[in-house]
Amino acid sequence: MSSKLGAIHSAISVWEPFAFTSASNKNNPASPLDTKGLYNLSFNLVGLKGDTDNIENELKVLAALDRAVHFIAENPEESQMILREKLKLSQAFIDWIWQDYLFKLSLNQSQVNSIEQQARWAIESKLVISETTPDFIQFFDATALQKIDPHASSL
Repeated sequence: MSSKLGAIHSAISVWEPFAFTSASNKNNPASPLDTKGLYNLSFNLVGLKGDTDNIENELKVLAALDRAVHFIAENPEESQMILREKLKLSQAFIDWIWQDYLFKLSLNQSQVNSIEQQARWAIESKLVISETTPDFIQFFDATALQKIDPHASSL
């Protein structure tokens, strides 16, 4: 009995490096969807607001990150080489993911919204004992960040 269905298509949603591996499969390559701007992943630094004893350390960390961001922008090939060597990645994989990353220091309303959304999820999932989300904007302090880059915060 022959089938007239033709090719079977399926979809998966995966994190790297699995998307790269799937797309690189010579026998059955995947066709990734253009998801640029669909999802943002941020790495957040958190400290205690008003902790004046730690301000010098905060400034040192932020200044080091700012230097790293500028180094990446000014030296993408060398930055990729460091990434390749430290994480034992192939250049093909780095080429695959590099355009998806935006290296910058920032504090903006989008980050506040993300934390509020996570708080709502925690409440709805009964992971916390609360019925309302806190007013998170009162917990943010861009003072140290603005000393490093006056344009890095829009709050």
